[in-house]
Amino acid sequence: MNQKSKKLSPTLIVTIIVALGSLALFLALSFLFSNREPSEREREAEASNASIEQGNKEREAYPLLKYLPINNAVYHIGYQFEEDGTPTLIIDTTEYYVPYALEKLNSLGDTSGYKIKIIDTTTNQ
Repeated sequence: MNQKSKKLSPTLIVTIIVALGSLALFLALSFLFSNREPSEREREAEASNASIEQGNKEREAYPLLKYLPINNAVYHIGYQFEEDGTPTLIIDTTEYYVPYALEKLNSLGDTSGYKIKIIDTTTNQ
């Protein structure tokens, strides 16, 4: 059986092209000019990325931080940032185990650029 194909009229083709172009333009403009507030999820993702970036910068500036905290049965080594933006390494242990904690810190790298605070867990000072 021989089928004849129907030809679309030029007017119909132009109308379809104009309609699709107008729709594309409308969607592009609404995306560009929307005043939509970021969703809570988007804000959380942005804050998370900023936190990760800040942590990476801190670990780059203070390499020992990438190994902390250290928790074991006899001491805890952590850190906190001071108001001036520098970290203080904090050792929580009894007086007896302080040398072991310091030895562990020194095995991780150069500690000369860090402030170190020792908290004796028997006196809670």
